[in-house]
Amino acid sequence: MWRITTRTFILLFFVITSASFAQLISIPIKVSNNHGAYQQLYIGLDPSATDGIDASLNEADLPPLPPNEILDVRLKLPTSAYQYSTRDYRYCTNPPFNAVLTYEILIQRGKGTSVIIEWTFPNEITAVLKDPFGGIFINQNLSGNSSYTFTNGDINRLELVVTYDIKTDIEGENNKPNNFTLLQNYPNPFNPSTIIKFALPYEESVKLTIYNSLGENVVELINHTIEGGLHSVSWDAKSYPSGIYYYTLSAGNYTASKKLILLK
Repeated sequence: MWRITTRTFILLFFVITSASFAQLISIPIKVSNNHGAYQQLYIGLDPSATDGIDASLNEADLPPLPPNEILDVRLKLPTSAYQYSTRDYRYCTNPPFNAVLTYEILIQRGKGTSVIIEWTFPNEITAVLKDPFGGIFINQNLSGNSSYTFTNGDINRLELVVTYDIKTDIEGENNKPNNFTLLQNYPNPFNPSTIIKFALPYEESVKLTIYNSLGENVVELINHTIEGGLHSVSWDAKSYPSGIYYYTLSAGNYTASKKLILLK
């Protein structure tokens, strides 16, 4: 009876949570130097987002900058001059949604002499990339899928002014993940429940399983076909002992595992 009740709850939570992320707009921005080093940033919108750190959306306050010879790219969160993340999602309502939001990108170019910015924007979103001097040296319009390169070594900060003009739910390839991805659960460590998120570029048969440290199957959270997009599911581990567990996502030919820690 416990297993039936728990599975029913998990399935219900999964359906509700998946629906709540239907409005998620995640825009990838790749920043690299001419030595081949790169970092991936994400900006966008979500109804659950705030201007601060939203750990549920995988935003996290980054540590201080590494040594100068290492490429480092980060987004300054708008609520603090000292909080930086590789993701910056902002609050939005259901469509229609219209807003102009500014994101600040801090760049340490490492050993490179040039910086390359690559982006993918849905049709309803455009932006202007500016230097911190008001656009004197860099004033580049961004739309669609393209890139921009600059060599000015005095510029280590950029402003990205994004115009969102969303009249209906964004559909199509730009709104779907490009790859299968299994994200780290949050919170971790946790007690007694945690959320696991994953992304599917298209509809696929999915199996999400929890294992204990001995490799034994503890519970199967998902085992059915799921449409493409960002999804999340909760695991309530109140009936399990403290310890290290692993969760494995299998979707088509993709398989990935991550560790989670239950502390009571």
